[in-house]
Parts: sequence; structure tokens; C-alpha cells
Amino acid sequence: MSQGSGSMLKLSGVDAEALLAQSPAARGFWTDEELLQVARLGSVPLLKKVQATGWLHPDYLPLAGGGRRRVWKATEVLRASVLAEFAERASMSVIAAAILLNRIGTSWVDHAARLRERVERASTPDETAATRLCLVDQREAWTEQPNGDFRLVSSGMSLQGAKPEVPRPAGGRPTLTSPKKLEGTGVTITYLHLDRFSIRAITSVLDLQPQMRPVRPSR
Repeated sequence: MSQGSGSMLKLSGVDAEALLAQSPAARGFWTDEELLQVARLGSVPLLKKVQATGWLHPDYLPLAGGGRRRVWKATEVLRASVLAEFAERASMSVIAAAILLNRIGTSWVDHAARLRERVERASTPDETAATRLCLVDQREAWTEQPNGDFRLVSSGMSLQGAKPEVPRPAGGRPTLTSPKKLEGTGVTITYLHLDRFSIRAITSVLDLQPQMRPVRPSR
């Protein structure tokens, strides 16, 4: 997704600026600075790079004097928080983590963002099953499948530096393997439980979920 994409919130510029005086949980969206503080992503330039990977999707707030301001709904703050912790625990750059998480697929974190639905449907097997990512020597990434095998999602990765690489698996090599075989393929094997990242982020970011409805100023 390009940095300029996103929807404009349906508010007048005057009403939009009045909302900025309220807390993020009350108004239902965060500014760049507020998201960075919660998610610990570091800087606005880094935030823009993450947006360019497609991991984060902004909305825009009209300004009273013209123009617009980028803002983020609660689900995007959750995604940013998950990304920051994942990158730290996986010992990779934030951009590499964003690319890799997009490659894995986003259903696990998208579902976690729907907090109320998660609580109401907690007994559904495919929603409560752990989702694990396995990193082999920081060069390969494998995701756990429902039957317990692991699927190769990237090989030949370079996860540090200004231009990380998360290539797709090379053609011709096996893309499914058992946990036992997987653990014999590298020196350093790291397992990351993706569902735990989203649960921790929900606790820290979405604990005010019932209040997170955009407040409409009175006319």
C-alpha cells in the first residue's frame, strides 16, 4: 500500500480539530506521535516506511485550514505494537519484520484486533490454536500448519540493514517439513508464538475497547 492511500474521516476540519483535544481512546484514533508512543516504533520516518510495506493502513483527518493529517485507528495501533515487539524479540529490523509478517499472512493479528469477537467466539478451534513462526539461523522462516508440519515462507533472508530481504522460497525445494526435521536444519532455531504478541498488545492498547467509538461533536 502506498503512503498516500487511506480514507478521509467524515468530519469537518473544525470538528476534526476539536476531537484532537480529547484522548485517543475517546475519539477513536491516534496521531502519528501518539501511535509512536504506544507502539514504540521510534520515529515518523520509520512509521512511513512501515506503512509503505502495507503492514499499517492509515486514515486521514481533514484540517480546518485545509489539507489533512494522518491518523490511526485502534486496530492499526495494535498492529504497530505487535510489529515492534516481534522485531525486538526476533532480533531483526522493523522493516524486515513488517515484510516477513505480511508474507506470513495477517489473519492471526486481524482476528486479534476484533477483541469482542475473539471473546465471544473463544471456543472456535481455529481461532484458539497457537500460530508459531520458526526462524532457522535468521535465514529461513517457517510457519506451523494445523497438522503440526511447518511451511516454508522465506529462504535466503537478510533481516538487518537499510534494505532487508525476505525472498520467497526458491523453486524446486521442499516447502513442508516436520518439526523434527526442521530442528536439524540449522544451528540456531527460534520459535515465536504469534498469538502471544497479539494478546499482549490487546492488553496494553485495547483495554479501553468499549470507549473506542469516534465521538461526534454536537452541532
